[in-house]
Amino acid sequence: MQERITEKNRLKEKVAQLFMLGYEGETPGPVLDKFLSAGLGGIIFFRDNFQSMTQASQAQALLSGFQKQRKAGAPELFLSLDQEGGQVERLPHAIFPSLVTPRAIGLSKDPQALAETTYTVMAEHLAALGFNLNYAPTLDVNLEAKNPIIGVRAFADDAKTVWRLAKIAKDDFWDTGIIPLGKHFPGHGNGTVDSHLKLPHLQFSEEELSAFQAAIDDNIPAMLVSHGFYPALQKKPDEFEQPASASKTIIQEVLKKRCGFQGLILSDDMCMGAITQEKNPIEAAIASLEAGIDLLVYKQSTESEWAVYQGILSAIEQGRLSRQRIEEAYQKVISLKQERARQAAKAKLSVPAISQWDADYLSGVTLPIAKSAITVLSSQAPQATALSLTPKNSYLKNSYLLVHPDRASITNYRFDQPTSPELPELLKTDGWTNLEAIAYRVEPTGQHFGQHQEENTLLAQLPDKHFSAVIFVSFNPLIQPIQQALYAQIKARYPETPMILVSAGTAYDKQVFEGVMTHIALCSYRPPSMTALAETLTHLLKDTQQLIGKSV
Repeated sequence: MQERITEKNRLKEKVAQLFMLGYEGETPGPVLDKFLSAGLGGIIFFRDNFQSMTQASQAQALLSGFQKQRKAGAPELFLSLDQEGGQVERLPHAIFPSLVTPRAIGLSKDPQALAETTYTVMAEHLAALGFNLNYAPTLDVNLEAKNPIIGVRAFADDAKTVWRLAKIAKDDFWDTGIIPLGKHFPGHGNGTVDSHLKLPHLQFSEEELSAFQAAIDDNIPAMLVSHGFYPALQKKPDEFEQPASASKTIIQEVLKKRCGFQGLILSDDMCMGAITQEKNPIEAAIASLEAGIDLLVYKQSTESEWAVYQGILSAIEQGRLSRQRIEEAYQKVISLKQERARQAAKAKLSVPAISQWDADYLSGVTLPIAKSAITVLSSQAPQATALSLTPKNSYLKNSYLLVHPDRASITNYRFDQPTSPELPELLKTDGWTNLEAIAYRVEPTGQHFGQHQEENTLLAQLPDKHFSAVIFVSFNPLIQPIQQALYAQIKARYPETPMILVSAGTAYDKQVFEGVMTHIALCSYRPPSMTALAETLTHLLKDTQQLIGKSV
């Protein structure tokens, strides 16, 4: 009888190891505590978990505290986060180096050098805080310009460039004892539907798969499977409308057999709309485990996740889910934790003590990277590629109009707003004495200009005067009809005025904006990138006559 009880408890611990959970806000709730007592496998952190922190030592203490809180005798927790750089960052810029997006790196003058610098900085600082798994690098190839979920998170539009730069990130993470994870297998680059909202039907692409294959051949230790449906691959009747994360075809036949991957397989967040709108949470988790997922990821830890845990245990007792499958997944989790510990023991970090990570230190690390990541894609200004700040000159007293997105309306960037200045303030600090600025909201995809009275009032704010140039900062206008119409109205109002376009999101914007004379790829709206942009614009306008010319 005692042996049976012991075995049952052991099974509970093994199943708990197959969960990676998050929590809302800065205080973990009682359900996370229950999971920790049961032997939880890991924690995934989000921005709101750190939002009020002003010192890096607070984040370090938080992570250390969780490791101490884990069940006695249990292996180390996976302490994980999505720190891709730029658009997807979970740590506040006030306590951690805010870096640049993969796409900004891919477009830069020297992508390889910039990638090496960026990911060394990111990896060493993450390791110093106590993180041991990062949901990066992104291996998706952005094959669809209107992709709402990948975009600047992809290094490039071709697989060779993606893998060449992703390999640098992968090696830098592993060298510091952080597990690199490839995502979103078998590729999310063709999508036009956000899987956070509903299940996307995705085109399968051999081009995209080749980037994942290269990572697998290079022994990447972990892979995340998408919540997309791939009709070209999932042809079995029982896999229709089934996400890849619950597909035996995708996981067993493509990922394991065809590509030869033997490492740890994670689901994408099981709280995403692609899952919750289609399936019961318990059945969704069981289906994913049966298909070959080893570690279930949830952004939260509520009673719903505890019910999933209990449901999995019941399914095992009832014989619906084999103990062999659970044992296989458990052993892969434990094996990678042990391998990571050995790797971490060899790592040598060159970052200063965390107590020295003040504002001056972080700025000194991030600003040079942000400057190197700004690329002038096209311009008639002869010296447009030079990015250094020049002395303030009288040209800055000319009149300029700046139209820019309100960061409060952008999901991934609104967290920075209370702790960093807006772009108009940065430009005025750089000497722009006659600058007029208008902020617009980034609206949900599909809404059109004029649907809200607030949008209509933007046109009324446009001054009836001459400007030396108009700077329009866009954010993914291909999927934002409001921005397209707003730009067109401004262009019509000032037809002879030079238009400077800054792409704060994806860099495909000239497809929908006519008459652009200078096009700058920023690909991020984090504070260091905004500061670097202000300096870049100051330099570009050092001779106003360079910008007064025929539009391209």
